[in-house]
Amino acid sequence: MPSYPTSSASDPAEQAAIVPKEVRISFWIWVGTAVLMLASVFSLLDDRERVTSQTLEQMGGELSREEAEQVVSMAFTMIFVMYGIVALLFLLFAFKAKAGRNWARIALTVVAALNLMAFLGPNSTHVLSVVSVLVSGVAVALLWMPNSREYFAQAKRRP
Repeated sequence: MPSYPTSSASDPAEQAAIVPKEVRISFWIWVGTAVLMLASVFSLLDDRERVTSQTLEQMGGELSREEAEQVVSMAFTMIFVMYGIVALLFLLFAFKAKAGRNWARIALTVVAALNLMAFLGPNSTHVLSVVSVLVSGVAVALLWMPNSREYFAQAKRRP
């Protein structure tokens, strides 16, 4: 089993700067995932007319076209806000995980699981959502690899 690279430097700050390749790759995957999530949400704007038409159809004439457009606008706004918050959390946790914070690694695992649950909803056929779930799964796996685990364990012992 490869061991976490150690530094001959006696300065703890210099030793802390050595981040395993798995954690660095995971970090950039999380950044990419955040970007993909936002791109996925913005690409849904193309479906706005279709969603409005489906809403009108499902309501069976109970809503006017204007009311259906308002409902769709509210729903899209809520989706944008939720995805934006999750993307920002991905970035915050990615930076903290890169710094060796174990709580951030756990949080990223939980957020990736929540992303998977969201994927199982209405976006399950949306290509960018599928990609987002897959790459966040890879990023989680990298954070739990042996070198990464050792890095996080050593980070606990650092002042």
